Amino acid sequence: MQLTKCESGHIYNAEKFRSCPHCSKLNLAGQEPSDTFGRNQSDVETALAELAIGAEVGASIKKRAVGMLVVTEGEMTGAGFLLKEGSNSIGRSSNMDVALTAEPTVSRKQHAIIEYTDDRYVLKHMDWTKQVILNDELIDGTKELSDRDVIRLGECSLTFIEAGSIWKK
Repeated sequence: MQLTKCESGHIYNAEKFRSCPHCSKLNLAGQEPSDTFGRNQSDVETALAELAIGAEVGASIKKRAVGMLVVTEGEMTGAGFLLKEGSNSIGRSSNMDVALTAEPTVSRKQHAIIEYTDDRYVLKHMDWTKQVILNDELIDGTKELSDRDVIRLGECSLTFIEAGSIWKK
């Protein structure tokens, strides 16, 4: 996570947003109203946030990319999302690790989670009001993932691509 401070004093994750999402919502950055989702935002000069976060929080440790999800069916077809070590939240909200913001049939909050620990990928169903389908099989708890598995959340299909052994020596 790369925390950055905008000219208005808002702190945001520069790995997820090119410019301050708070200023975009309030139209403080001078964007056109039609650009409130940041599709056409230009880079804004920002200063790195000065945060005193101790090592006990673990914020200074960068997580490695361990896989990828590619949208193969739905409103966001072609979009790709990196999966990192640990927990990766999937949902429609912009603060999710896999933010399917244009997919109306995906839960706004955590629809599902993909966890990577001990060289294993696990898909967890989180929103019991919505379905999670893995390779045409409805899941109701957790299921281990393999390379090229297809995950279906509502009308959105995602193909899981694992990084394989690129981090092993």
